[in-house]
Amino acid sequence: MQTFLGHLPRGTPVSFEFRHESWFNEETYQLLRDRNIALCHADSEENALPFVSTADWGYLRLRQPSYSPADLAAWLERIAVAGWRDSYVFFKHEDEAAGPAMAKDFMAMDG
Repeated sequence: MQTFLGHLPRGTPVSFEFRHESWFNEETYQLLRDRNIALCHADSEENALPFVSTADWGYLRLRQPSYSPADLAAWLERIAVAGWRDSYVFFKHEDEAAGPAMAKDFMAMDG
């Protein structure tokens, strides 16, 4: 992984979303931190990934079918605790188009 990361241009925002549990370890986190690369946190029904900050910015994929106001407030708190300068939060895209409504609620809560 270190060799691959060395080919990425410095200063370009990069995020990695890993799907296999073998990637979630301190060695991976440190390699990402060394290059200010965000570990994508994908929240879904299928996984319970660790919430680890590896950059001064964050990338979240909120993929649950729905999020209550309390759920959204908890995500806002996680972002605040992470101390990111920027955060990119994407909601699941599905046929009911609930994602844009949840994103609107999320942004309104952030004030």
